[in-house]
Amino acid sequence: MHEVPENTFKLYRIFKAAVEDERKAQKMYQEALALCEDPMVRQAIEGLYADEVRHEKEVIGRYNDLRKQYAALAADKDPI
Repeated sequence: MHEVPENTFKLYRIFKAAVEDERKAQKMYQEALALCEDPMVRQAIEGLYADEVRHEKEVIGRYNDLRKQYAALAADKDPI
């Protein structure tokens, strides 16, 4: 395995933060769904929630690709 280039490490940290943000957005949309009574608005919020779930999966995939490529990242004591 290779030493982690500085820009790759920064990207890794960005991916970690992005996953946290996606999860926060999902929670926000779940809370909105619990309050929503309008079927059209509810449908829009459900779509936004689904987008956030998809985004999280995509970012986790990229994050895991970096962890597989670099041993130092795989050894991260605080993975997502």
